[in-house]
Amino acid sequence: MLRFLSLAALVLGPGAAAADERIERLPERFRKWLVEEVVYIISEREKDFFLELGTMEERDAFVAAFWRRRDPDPLTEINEFREEHDRRIAYANHRLGGEAAIPGWKTDRGRMYITLGEPRDRSGFRNVGGIYPAEVWFYDGDPRVGLPPLYLLFFQPGGVGALRLYNHFIDRPQSLIPGMGVLADDVSEAYVRLQEISPELANAAMSMRADQGGYSLSTGVEAGALDSGQVLATIHESPWRRMDTSYIDAARSARGMVEAEYLFNFMPSSVSAHVLPGPAGGSLVHFSIEIDPQHLTLMQEENRFYTAFEVYAEVSSPGGEVVHTLSRIEYLQLGPSELRRVGRLPFAYRSLFPLVPGDYRLRIVFKNRARSDYTSFDGGLRVPELPDGEPFLGEPVLLYNAEEPAGPAPRRGNRSYVVSGLVLHPNAKRVYAIGEPLRVHVPVRGASEGGELRFRVLSAGDDAAPLASETIPLAKYRTRPVLEMTELPVSVGGRYRLRIELVNASGEAASSQVSDFDVSPRGAVARPWAMYGATDFADPASVLAVLGSQYEGKGDRRRAMELFGRALERRPDLAAARAPLARLHLEGGDASAAIALLEPAYRDNSESYDAVVVLGEAYQRVGQAARAVRFLEQAVRLRGAEPQVLNLLASCEAELGNVRRAIGYLERSLELLPDQDDVRERLRQLGSGSRERTPIR
Repeated sequence: MLRFLSLAALVLGPGAAAADERIERLPERFRKWLVEEVVYIISEREKDFFLELGTMEERDAFVAAFWRRRDPDPLTEINEFREEHDRRIAYANHRLGGEAAIPGWKTDRGRMYITLGEPRDRSGFRNVGGIYPAEVWFYDGDPRVGLPPLYLLFFQPGGVGALRLYNHFIDRPQSLIPGMGVLADDVSEAYVRLQEISPELANAAMSMRADQGGYSLSTGVEAGALDSGQVLATIHESPWRRMDTSYIDAARSARGMVEAEYLFNFMPSSVSAHVLPGPAGGSLVHFSIEIDPQHLTLMQEENRFYTAFEVYAEVSSPGGEVVHTLSRIEYLQLGPSELRRVGRLPFAYRSLFPLVPGDYRLRIVFKNRARSDYTSFDGGLRVPELPDGEPFLGEPVLLYNAEEPAGPAPRRGNRSYVVSGLVLHPNAKRVYAIGEPLRVHVPVRGASEGGELRFRVLSAGDDAAPLASETIPLAKYRTRPVLEMTELPVSVGGRYRLRIELVNASGEAASSQVSDFDVSPRGAVARPWAMYGATDFADPASVLAVLGSQYEGKGDRRRAMELFGRALERRPDLAAARAPLARLHLEGGDASAAIALLEPAYRDNSESYDAVVVLGEAYQRVGQAARAVRFLEQAVRLRGAEPQVLNLLASCEAELGNVRRAIGYLERSLELLPDQDDVRERLRQLGSGSRERTPIR
């Protein structure tokens, strides 16, 4: 009873709700939107998250997304839901608020009208002798949100003020009749008198439900109150019962990673990420983002359909340090015939990047500029450290299929999910149809040639009774690294498990992996068409350079220098390895080695900022200040004044005896970054108080 009493109180009007200080702190237009315009139709989850937002841009984006997600036909310019909601508010204010000095939207009739819309039938009892003014509204109900056919009874206690909703917990049929008592006999008498006026009015006074065929006088009051409490709760929730509010969870996790205009435009997706062997003995993280066609928007210009995707991936250590980032813009353009061919199929974006061994958190944000929407992925990722010769079985990659590339091998850069010359098409959804082939790739390293791969299909959670099992020699698997069952050995949909074992030549299991997947009773699962992100990671030297940068970021200078050196052995012109290796030599105190590495590169490319900065500092350390100034001034021309470079220039000019120039550089450095106590001390020592600053060249 306490629960239903609380629910009943909810419909007495918004004044019954406790004040929220966060609402009072809102700017006026957002406060008005929340407490007047959408007060009856916003879910508690949406309201709470809206109150967490801290910027005008985020709130504006939320309001736009709130209406867009309720638009029954997003392809039209008109939002029919919002227009109908605005009409209901206007009607409530003009027609339902005349009896009291409050706006119509605040009255009980106003709230119910805004929430449920126009009733199928209304009966008025305003000038009927023997009862207070009353109205009965009848609704057919809405099975989609759990509402039965129902009565709403409003009456005017004492004959004054606004009509209020009849509350079956505190009101009785005699509450409608002036002078009646509250005894049980009075209920019977009141019910009979109301029946004489209108059977519908009498039934509405017993229960809100209009589909129960009436209530007896002995049980009707209690049963009607309980049923009415359930109906009231459903009415309260009906505006959002069918709303998918998962976009709130997505927005909460994406704050700080996407702009406000994207934040509430989450598009569902399926994402898979796998660690596969890469060039030069390293590992590559391959990922696939799969989006159903109804969530992929393209812009149209004449016979051209296009969009631009922004892809951002971030790998961080358990301590939160960022180890690797990937950021790029990809352009998609289709002609009419291409759109007809793929328009009804899911879309997949695939790419890859190198990663050094370790345990990580992987976050991916994929944005579509066509409609400012996004999808994201956040999960754990492990890149194993593999001792030479140790058998290893990686995480299985469930596949739609695997095929020889049509025409030449995939061009440089488009290497995502390409293994041993096969193009793998990962099943990011991990769903198959009954009767479809089950295909899977599993990375194998360090296994003896006489070994085998065994794989079994089981009911999820039951390892005792395999539904099917097969064995394939490793020698055969390496020629075409795909395990395949031509037809799934299941006849009903559900969750299943794939167990794979790497067995050595002596018959012992050296390593194993499991992967769950779902089987759908549908005839087929649509397979996506794919777009591949352009990368440079087909080149072993580029992979080594990236891995070196990652080791440097993790503080392992020795491994970083080793990998940069190996990259330069393969590609002596690779600036991505030469400049950071020179910097590490400089940090280690070997300025001459840094100069030897970078001077040839500078002669070939004098526009490399990283090279000229390191050369400038290296020449300053070996006592060649004049040559250092030349490189450092070039750095200023390339990227503008930065405190670190200005401070180095000041040191060089001071060594050359150009005190005024040194002072000018130090003063400019402090303007850019005031919190430099050591720079202030150097200025004091140079006697900067009365000296004129020399402009920076």
